[in-house]
Formats: sequence, C-alpha cells, structure tokens
Amino acid sequence: MHKKILRHSLLVACISFIFICQTFAMNIEAYNKMKNSDKTENKIVLKAYIRGLGTGYRWSSSINKAKGGKPFFCLPAKLSLNAENYISIIDGQLKKYESNETPIEPLLYDGLVDVFPCVKTDKLKQNAQQSN
Repeated sequence: MHKKILRHSLLVACISFIFICQTFAMNIEAYNKMKNSDKTENKIVLKAYIRGLGTGYRWSSSINKAKGGKPFFCLPAKLSLNAENYISIIDGQLKKYESNETPIEPLLYDGLVDVFPCVKTDKLKQNAQQSN
C-alpha cells in the first residue's frame, strides 16, 4: 500500500514538473505586467527569476571558457550583477522586439553580449591610442 502511494505521488510530481517546465518561459507581456505590478510578490518572483536566469548565463559562459571555448560575454573582473542590473539590461533590449510574445530569456542573453562584449586587450589598447 505504501509503495503504491509513493509511486502515485512520484507520478503526479513528474507530470506536474513536465507541465511547469513547458510553460515557464516568460514573454515580454508577462515581464512588463510583473515588473509594473503593484503586488510586491510579483516583483519578488520576477527578480528571483531574472537573477537565476542571469546567474545561469554567467555560469554557462564561465564553463564554456573553462572547457577551452570562448566566453559568451566578458564581465569586468570586479563587477557583480544583481537582479536590478539584469532588468535594466532587458529593458534596454525591449525596443529591438515588436512582439509581446517574444521570450525575455534571449533578450537578457543578447543584452549581456552587447553590454559586455569580449574584446582582446590589444584591441582595447589600440582603440584607446586612436582616441587620443
């Protein structure tokens, strides 16, 4: 009897997880609603989601670099980003997209690549010399 209840609970959990995973991509419309909501809970959920998304992108970039690939973007050494920074980056990308159905996840990725491009030190020095 106990095993049957355990199997049933596990099955319900797995099915629930599948539905949750398939439906939780946040589009621009949902992002704007949560961001502009009067409910504190919505803003907390949005910040937690965005912070997790940004942290995942940072880890992915670092892991790719550690495995011999190129990082996706290059944060300055002493810069620590938070949810507000990520939200600001997403907001800067919104004007590039017309559809409210566009997911925000690639907006943050594209924004990180735009704001923190990986430029070789030689190019930076050359650009600084040209501007002087």
